[in-house]
Amino acid sequence: AMRDKYRRFSPPSPDELAESAMCGGLSMTMGGDGVDEEDEAEAHARITFDECAEEAGHKDWNGEFQAILEKLKLSSTTRERVRHFAALNQLAQDFEHVAEIYGIIIISEMHLKNHHKTIIPVDVGGLAGGEKFIVQGILFKFALDIRGFYHGDANAMKGAGNELRGLISYYHCGIPGVHFPMMVLVDYMGYRLIAQSILPINKETIIYGSADQAEHVHSSDPHFNSLMARAASRLGLKSHWVGKSSGLVELHAPVDIEGHRGLDGRSYLLDFGRVFPPEHYTRADMVPGQHMYKQLRPELLQRHEKPLSSDALSAFGRHGRVRHDREVLQATRALRDEFVPEFARYLVENQRRLLKTNRRRHISTSGMHTSNSTPNRSRPRSRSSTGGLHSQSGGGSA
Repeated sequence: AMRDKYRRFSPPSPDELAESAMCGGLSMTMGGDGVDEEDEAEAHARITFDECAEEAGHKDWNGEFQAILEKLKLSSTTRERVRHFAALNQLAQDFEHVAEIYGIIIISEMHLKNHHKTIIPVDVGGLAGGEKFIVQGILFKFALDIRGFYHGDANAMKGAGNELRGLISYYHCGIPGVHFPMMVLVDYMGYRLIAQSILPINKETIIYGSADQAEHVHSSDPHFNSLMARAASRLGLKSHWVGKSSGLVELHAPVDIEGHRGLDGRSYLLDFGRVFPPEHYTRADMVPGQHMYKQLRPELLQRHEKPLSSDALSAFGRHGRVRHDREVLQATRALRDEFVPEFARYLVENQRRLLKTNRRRHISTSGMHTSNSTPNRSRPRSRSSTGGLHSQSGGGSA
C-alpha cells in the first residue's frame, strides 16, 4: 500500500520545489524552524510520541517492525511464520521505498534556502555529518564533512557505510533482548543520506555508552552490560576503560555507541559508526579523522587471534593506549602481510574457474534484462538494514 501511494512520484525540479514550498503543493513541510533538542535521542522521542505527528500520518516504523519480529519468535507453525515473514518483507520494502522517495526530495533541494524547502532541516544536535531531517517517521542525516572531521565528504560517506556495517554486525551476533533500528543508505546525485527509523528514546533513557563525547559515560544496567560483553566476544572486540580518570567505566564497544532502555521497555542500540577499530597509522602517514572511516573489516577481527579495542588510536582510548594501539598494529600487519597476499594467490590460482563461473552467471541472468537497456545514473541506490530481508541485513531484534 505504501509503495502504491508513492509509485508514480518523481523528483521535482528546483523550480517546482520552490513553487511547491510557497504554495504548499507537496504537503511535506515539517513546519517551524526545527527542534531545539540537545541530542539525536530527543528527536526520536519527539516524532514517535507526538500526537500531532501521529494525526498527520507519520508511520511508526519501529513499532511495527519490532512487533512483527516478536510475532515471528512466537510462531509455532510454518503457516504463521510465512505470514509474518511476508509482513516483514512488505514493511522493509515500504521503508526502503519511502526513504528513497524522500531522500530524492531532500537531496534535490539541499541548495535551496530553508524557506523554499518542502522538508525543513531540524536541529537534533551532533557534531559530525550534515543537516538532519525528520519526515514520515524517518530520520534522515546527510553524510557530509561540514566540520572537517573526516577530511572530505567522500570520507564522511565512508563513515556512513561503517554505520551500516556496524549495525549489520551487531544484528548478526544474535543476542536476545537487543533491538536495532531500521536503516537505509540512499545515494543520489553524488550525495549520501542515512535514513533511520525513529526510536522511542530520549536523553534520559541512555544506559550504555555516551551521547556527549565521553563527558558522561553510562554503564548502569548490569544485564545490558552482559549482553554487550557477549556481542563483543563474537565480534572480536575487547573491553577497555573510558571516561575521565576520576570515574573510569569499562565498555565492550566504542564509547560513542548508545544503548537505551526505550520508553516501550525494549533495549535499543544505535550509533555504530566506530564499532570496528581503525587501520593502524603513524604520525607520518596520518590523515585527520581517518580513525572514523578507515577501519578494519569485521572479517579480519573474526580471524585475528586477539580481540581489539574499538577506541584504539583515538583520544577516547587513552587509557591503556600503548597496548591497544600495539594490538591494532599487529592486526594491520597481518592484513597486509598475510591475508591480502593469501587472497591474491587464491585469485591467481583459481582465475580460470572464477572466470568460467562468472561467465555462466552472466549468461543465466542476461535474459532478465532488455538488450538495449542502459543504466539510469540519476536513479537512487540504497543499501538496507531491515531485518534480514536484503543482502545486507540487520535491524530489528536479535
